[in-house]
Order: sequence, then structure tokens, then C-alpha cells
Amino acid sequence: MVTSILSVLFSEPRAGIWTIPVEFMRGRVAGGTIINVVSSTLTTIAIAWCVATRWAAWRQRHFDRDDQIVFVALAMILANGIISYSYTKDEIMGPAGVFYALAAFVAIAALVSRFTTRAPALALVLFIAASGWVVRTAGLHYQMHLMAFNDRNEWVYVDDWLERQQSTPTTAEGKRLVNQLREDALERATINPYLLSPRLDQWFR
Repeated sequence: MVTSILSVLFSEPRAGIWTIPVEFMRGRVAGGTIINVVSSTLTTIAIAWCVATRWAAWRQRHFDRDDQIVFVALAMILANGIISYSYTKDEIMGPAGVFYALAAFVAIAALVSRFTTRAPALALVLFIAASGWVVRTAGLHYQMHLMAFNDRNEWVYVDDWLERQQSTPTTAEGKRLVNQLREDALERATINPYLLSPRLDQWFR
């Protein structure tokens, strides 16, 4: 549960694996890993600041609209972490990630409105965080292409996989469904990620 929540707040661990120590032991920490951790950490600090400034009002049960968004987001992250106690996987925390973005929006808006002209250092920090999230957004498309390519290849051997799982369809309808899904996967055009720049994998994590 804790590792799942941390994966939303700090982008570590990933799928239950602490990637920074693993990559460090291998000799190099990927730039994409650093971007993920730094951007998430800065955003989480902003959310923590927002909560700290509103904590006194929360204790008195005074919630404005922004407070409600942040409070619900934190509750969602906690609840999402609880339901993933038995199995750590990034995809399970997807709903928490959406609400995390909402809380981040409220926190950044509060920071900008309070320190409009007196904190050039804050502008630099927000620029670094925003730049990191831009890189991560572009990396999402790369990762989606990679997953589509890998999943497409796996459908070639779906019959062997079903046999190993002892789940081979025994009815005509089941066999027809497997064949239709396989044809849909294999006939769709995908980008071979190995034809793209090999450096992208280091930056898009």
C-alpha cells in the first residue's frame, strides 16, 4: 500500500521496484528516471504546502471549493493505495493519478496567486517542474507505442499461451473470439520502437 502511494507522490517505486537504486547499481541513472522523480517531488511539495496552509481551516471543518478538491484527491490516493495492498502495479493507481493532477492544479494556482511578484526562485522551480511534466507527457506517447508493439507481437503466440494456461477455448464461439482479437491486433499498424532513436528510452520512462 505504501509503495503504491509513493509511486503516485514521487514516481518511485515503479511497479514495486525502486528504479534509482537499481539503475545506480548498473552504473547509470537514466535521465528519464531523474525527470520523473524531480517533477513529482516538486509537485508533491506544492500540494503539501497547500495542505499545510489550509490545515487550521480544515480542523475547523471550513472547506472552500479548492479545499474540497484537495481533500477528495488525498482521500482517493489513500483509498486507491489500500485496494492495491495485495498487488503493486502502476496501472492500479491510475485513478489516484487523475486526482493527484487535480490537487496539483489547486496547489500551483494557490502558489502563483500568493507569490505573484515576490518569488523569482519560485518561478524557476515551477518552470523546472512544468518542463519535467512536458517531457513525461511526450514520453507517454512513446511508451504507448512500445506497449502496442509488444502486445501485438504477443498475439502471434496467443494459442501457445492459452494452452500453457489451460484456457484453450473449447467452443466455436470462443475460438472465433480469439481469432478475431488476434486478427485485430496483428492487422493494426504500429510503430516499431527499435527504429526510433535509442536515446528515447533513456528519457521517456
